[in-house]
Amino acid sequence: TDNGSLTDVQTITVTVTEVNEAPVFTSANAINAAENQTSAITIVATDVDAGDAQGYSITSGADQALFNIDAATGVLTFATAPNYEVPTDADSNNEYIVEISVIDAGLNTATQTVLITVTNVNETPIMTSVTEVEMAENVFEVATVTATDVDAQETLYFSIYSGEDQTIFEIDEISGLLSFIEAPNYESPTDFDTDNVYSVEIMVSDEDGLEDFVEISITVTDVNEIARDNGSIEASDFISPNGDGKNEEWVVRNADELRGFTLYIFNNIGAVIYETVAYDNTWKATYNGIDLPDGTYFYMFKKDKITHKGVITVAR
Repeated sequence: TDNGSLTDVQTITVTVTEVNEAPVFTSANAINAAENQTSAITIVATDVDAGDAQGYSITSGADQALFNIDAATGVLTFATAPNYEVPTDADSNNEYIVEISVIDAGLNTATQTVLITVTNVNETPIMTSVTEVEMAENVFEVATVTATDVDAQETLYFSIYSGEDQTIFEIDEISGLLSFIEAPNYESPTDFDTDNVYSVEIMVSDEDGLEDFVEISITVTDVNEIARDNGSIEASDFISPNGDGKNEEWVVRNADELRGFTLYIFNNIGAVIYETVAYDNTWKATYNGIDLPDGTYFYMFKKDKITHKGVITVAR
C-alpha cells in the first residue's frame, strides 16, 4: 500500500530445510557396577534425524585407558574386571571416570562424562593349609588350619566337614587348631584303614556362608618307646607355676628310685624342651629360663631298655 492507498499483493513461499542435528545422550551418567565382572553400562544416544547412524568412542576421562566401548552398540566394558579390594582408578577410590563421544552421519557430536562406582561383592574364603601332615604319636595337636579372605574384617569359621576319620578329631572354630580327641598310638592305630594315616576334611565359611574345603592327610609316626619294666612312677600330672606357692614345681615323689634315668620333657609337637639326669623336682615349666605356654606336655624317664612315660598339664 502506498501513500495514495494503491495496493498490490504478492504470495511468498517459505521452504523450511532440514538441518542435521546433534545426537543427545539418554543413558545415565552415573551408575554402580559390581566388582569381578567387566560389564559397565550400555551408552545410549538418540537423534531426531531419522535413520541417522551413530558411532560411539572413548575420548577422555581420568580412567579412559581402563575401558573399551563397542562403536556400534555403545556397550561400555572394563578392559579387566575391577577388584574392589585393589582399585585401579586414578584416585584409588573405586570411582572410575570416562568421557564418551557420539557422532552422527552429519559429523555432529556430543559428549558425556560417565562415573562408574565399583561396589564390593562378598568373595569366597580360600583354604591355604597344607594337605599333608606328618607327626609323632602320643601328641594331640595336629596343625592349625588356615584360610584367607580378601573381604576385610570378615570372620572365618572352621569346622570338620567329612573324612573317613572325622570322628577322631576336633577343631577350634575360630583359631582353626586341629587336634586328635585322644592322642594317637602308633602301635594301636584307630584310623579307618588302621595304617596310621588319618584323613579328615575341613570346611571354612565366612559370615555369609560362602565355603571352601581342604582334605588333610595325617601320618602318625612311631616314637621309640622300648619295653617298660614292671615299676611305676609317682608323679604329679599338673603344675601351676604362678607364684602362689602351690604346685609351683613338677614333683616326682619317688624320684630317688629313678636315679640313673634321663628325664625328657616334650612339647606338643614332640620337641625336647627339658632334659636332665637325676631329676630333683625343680622344673617350673620353663625353657631356657622363659615361661612355657599353658598346655599339655609329655615326659619320659629312660634308662637302657626301661622307660616311664606320662603327661603334665601346665595351667598358670
